[in-house]
Amino acid sequence: MNPNNLKVTMRLVYQELQQRGIPVKILSTDPSLVEYQYREQWHLLHSTLGEKEPAIAYAIAENKTLTSVLSQKMGWPHPASQQYNEANASQFLEQYRPLAVKPLNGAHGNGITLGVESDEQLLKAVKHAEKFGKKVLLQQMVSGDDYRVLCIDGRYVAALKRIPACVKGDGIHSVRELIIQENKNPERGSNYSKALEYISLDTAKGFLGESIENIPLAGEVMQVVGVPNLGSGGRAEDKTDLIPEQMIDIAISIAKKLKMGVCGVDFIWDGNDNLWVIEINANPGIDMHDDPKFGVPRGVITALVDYLLV
Repeated sequence: MNPNNLKVTMRLVYQELQQRGIPVKILSTDPSLVEYQYREQWHLLHSTLGEKEPAIAYAIAENKTLTSVLSQKMGWPHPASQQYNEANASQFLEQYRPLAVKPLNGAHGNGITLGVESDEQLLKAVKHAEKFGKKVLLQQMVSGDDYRVLCIDGRYVAALKRIPACVKGDGIHSVRELIIQENKNPERGSNYSKALEYISLDTAKGFLGESIENIPLAGEVMQVVGVPNLGSGGRAEDKTDLIPEQMIDIAISIAKKLKMGVCGVDFIWDGNDNLWVIEINANPGIDMHDDPKFGVPRGVITALVDYLLV
């Protein structure tokens, strides 16, 4: 199979294994699955998820309710959350509005609605989330920017700030047309085949409404997707040397508690003293941490392969 058909993170790991003289075979490209030989044993690897990772860690990371329960027990700062229940959803909304509504087992920013203020908006958001999963999570929205912190083998190795998909106006084209132009960027692709993902026109229309047909002023930067997720066409900036020690300590604590060799933790940080754990990622994409387009390369692919070969 052609390694160029692997997702970016898996492709870089595959190349690093080859460069070290480690026998490696591609078993599947979509989803990515490779097999590598070390110390006369063959081992499976799905992106950054290998055989060393405990199943309980994956189960907790994939289920946002379990992440919330464990965060409360361990004292990790976490927004108020509950699984959607028609009987008490209005009460939760009244207490914690505005809300973020998201699929319980969702990923890549799919199915998320932010800034839910009314019962009508809540019902619409729940129906949208249910397109991506039967169970839905309601979560108190907190203010700040979105950060991804990466730990490998119990060590903090990198962090980045995630920025929602945006376009820059030229005073001529509508937001819709600018998105179509941006999607022609050769750095954009689908299914994590490139450094950046395509921006979905449907998602942008859901976020912007009819204003997607407006013409921004020349130089005006327009946010076109609500969630700051790379899977929704967003960008990233390296912040490895700029995040607070508290954020690093919490990420390491999560990785060690769940015995995760590779652990991505998503935070909201207001830039001052307030931060919250939003999600735990058991199989995070890590290629952006080594991509010079996003900042200083941090050697995360090397760190991952070092961990795999211990």
